[in-house]
Amino acid sequence: MGDRIFTYHKIPKTFVTNHLTKIYAGVLHSIAAKDTEFLSEYLEKNFCDRLIKSIDNLFMKGYNVC
Repeated sequence: MGDRIFTYHKIPKTFVTNHLTKIYAGVLHSIAAKDTEFLSEYLEKNFCDRLIKSIDNLFMKGYNVC
């Protein structure tokens, strides 16, 4: 059923998967760099707030997220 959506809207499946892969990689890099601006732009607010709080706790405990 999922492939019909791509066919119906004439959107190449690779275009969508490439875009989502870039967002995923960007989120991982933003977590490591603690880029709260990027995270708040691309993540749901509640999830973003909890993630930033968790990142802060890791940094306060001396962990290096990379």
